[in-house]
Amino acid sequence: LCDAKYNRDVKRNQTPYECASGSPDEYHQMLERVKRFSGGIQNRGGNIKLRRFQMTEIPDGFANRVLNDTRYISRLACDYLGTLYGGQIDRTDAESDSDVGTRRIFVCTGQATAWVRREWDLNKILNDGDEKERTDHRHHAVDAAAIVYCSPEIVRKLADAAEQAEELNDKRRLFLRGEINEPYRGYRKDVADLVDKINVSYRCNKKVSGPLHKDTQYSKAHIEIDPKTGKDVEYRYLRKPLASMSINEINSIVDPVIRKKVLDKLDRLGGKPNAFADVNELPYCMVKSKDGSQRLVPIKKARYRQVISVKKIGKGANERFVATGGNHHMEVYAVLDKDGRETKWLAETVTLFDAYERLIHNQPIVNRDHGANTVYKFTLYKNEFMLYTTSKGETVLKRVYKLSGQRIGWGDHNDARPAAEVTNSVGNSPSINSLRGQVQKVTVDFWGDIHPAND
Repeated sequence: LCDAKYNRDVKRNQTPYECASGSPDEYHQMLERVKRFSGGIQNRGGNIKLRRFQMTEIPDGFANRVLNDTRYISRLACDYLGTLYGGQIDRTDAESDSDVGTRRIFVCTGQATAWVRREWDLNKILNDGDEKERTDHRHHAVDAAAIVYCSPEIVRKLADAAEQAEELNDKRRLFLRGEINEPYRGYRKDVADLVDKINVSYRCNKKVSGPLHKDTQYSKAHIEIDPKTGKDVEYRYLRKPLASMSINEINSIVDPVIRKKVLDKLDRLGGKPNAFADVNELPYCMVKSKDGSQRLVPIKKARYRQVISVKKIGKGANERFVATGGNHHMEVYAVLDKDGRETKWLAETVTLFDAYERLIHNQPIVNRDHGANTVYKFTLYKNEFMLYTTSKGETVLKRVYKLSGQRIGWGDHNDARPAAEVTNSVGNSPSINSLRGQVQKVTVDFWGDIHPAND
């Protein structure tokens, strides 16, 4: 596994060896990580995963198997879509059992549509370059604009151009500009105008289901004095491998002797905690055995303190303290002054754990009553939408990615980046009160039409 951005922008269409072998240290660390993988693929045929990462070239038949899978899925898709017309070819002679009608379903390769997109400058609809823009969900619509005109004639021209390029030993490009004309003059502009009007729709899950809390179990409360403020703070302890700790977590190790040994070793390793993944780089601690002898023991894990809100589950000997899982929804309400005017917006973020508690006690999952001098405004779930009026008077469609406290994490409706990457961008986590008078909750149907939410 690798990060999506790394896979898309760095590794691209390369093997792990081709991608990382230019940096021997990086490639060695990659192989060391793969050696520690666990799972079925590691236990068959002497670690197949590691062998694939060590391959310096693609073996014969490897790519063909992938292509055959794609061809098979394409054929099934053709058969399925053909049911709309009575078959891929819409008429068959009953006596000879031969196809005599019109072919209604065509398949073209991704390479063919990629060349058509470049030839007609369709890639530039979503960016200024000549590459496909995958961080915008509307790139699927741009693909469709290429596929719909990727006729058998164009595919044949592509095949002929590929054959000529191979004969001339010129693999730089297959077409010369203008060899394949646009369907009509102004086609790219029409596609750009239509793509600009697309509103991306998402399915919003409002079910009370999923993990109610995280797997990690925390200690009972430990009240200690914060050395910076001098005030009592409630800490929870938890144990974690050194290799997966952050610098702040290492600085928060409970045992001062262990903390000093880990920090000293970390300093010699250049301040990189992931270096502890190598068992030869672990710090050691002298421990005393029952018989009075002493021995060195590697420090693999350590307890550190953390300020975190937890829930108590279980009773008696089964009592545990856990951090709640994801948030279920956010209830937004306005606070009124004595004249009934809104003074500010507040929000109550309800965890999945709390939503489940309301459910089993036959209480409304969404609480619309937040006390005197308040008025309920709306409820937000992940993947819901709001129309936002900017300071310049522009109205933009925003999708909700994250709910936390008094803040929401949101981004443009067409943004295809991971949620964390979107919400970490500047201005993408506003407080709910800062949006007062600037937002309206809406729904977006399957066709991309916007409707008032009527919460």
